Amino acid sequence: MNATLKPTIAVAALLLSLSTATTAQQPSAAPTPAPATAADLDAKQVRIEPQPGALQLEVTGTKSQYAIGEPIQLEVRGNRTFYLWAYARDPRGDAVLLVPSPAQTGNKYQGGWNHPIPNPGLSLRADESGPHEIILIASTRWLDIDLARRAQTDASSGWNAKAVALDSAFEEKGIRIKRDGAAPPPASADTVIHRIAFNVSSERRRPASPSPAAGATLPFVRMDRADYRLGDRFRLVFGATEDGYAHVFLREPDGDLVRVLEREVRANRAYEETGTITEPAGPQRMVVIFSRDGRLPANGAAALDAKGVVLDRPQPTADFAFTVRR
Repeated sequence: MNATLKPTIAVAALLLSLSTATTAQQPSAAPTPAPATAADLDAKQVRIEPQPGALQLEVTGTKSQYAIGEPIQLEVRGNRTFYLWAYARDPRGDAVLLVPSPAQTGNKYQGGWNHPIPNPGLSLRADESGPHEIILIASTRWLDIDLARRAQTDASSGWNAKAVALDSAFEEKGIRIKRDGAAPPPASADTVIHRIAFNVSSERRRPASPSPAAGATLPFVRMDRADYRLGDRFRLVFGATEDGYAHVFLREPDGDLVRVLEREVRANRAYEETGTITEPAGPQRMVVIFSRDGRLPANGAAALDAKGVVLDRPQPTADFAFTVRR
């Protein structure tokens, strides 16, 4: 099946493991660094705290018109931690799964942050003119939906399926995707559906060439304390010694890896975020993974700390352990 919208992955950058120098630079027992000065911080961001109540999903970065081959990138932001499913539909009714997919397996997103779709380093491009649509389903609860069995796997474009088959998969779980002329689905406090319609013109745009790989890189991440109680405020500082992208994850006590944020960083600059400690309690770790072009291998984050699994070319990583008490 020939899907219209395809995530493409740039050439893999050189992946280096952290040397002992990294450990020396970022020892877990090191004293808390002095607050970064204004000169040290680049484009400082302040987190907007998630608010209680019904799930809300903000979608930004979309346009009403694209050219064939033009990258399509959007950002999502929820007021609560949520799971996301996303697929794109072409004029013929064919669809390609964006999240989850072979190139982006994780679909749990931290509330209060902007998250790019697809992941940094992946691109979504249309190769056929006409009306297109991206459907986003966000939910605070996990939906046990096996979308892979309804799709065909293609090495170049991921999981392809008929859009109606994907719609039916969600309807089986009580989530109805509204189509033109149909009554809107009932409102839900824990599930939000976004349909993004856009048109692709017959004009063609050549994709930009990837930037050449840079040298070895050491990421870093620190929090202001190693012990918190639920409701405490925290300060997170992260960055890398080279230009690239920092991918920050939270390793929860049950081993679940939660995507916190991804952002472009400049060499030797400290980036700061603030927030509030929430459930769950227990020992946790804030993990930062560095990539030069914004992409991670499909198993890059999932393989962190996996017993019996060692990547031949591990991503440069750093982490900070802390405990949350009730």
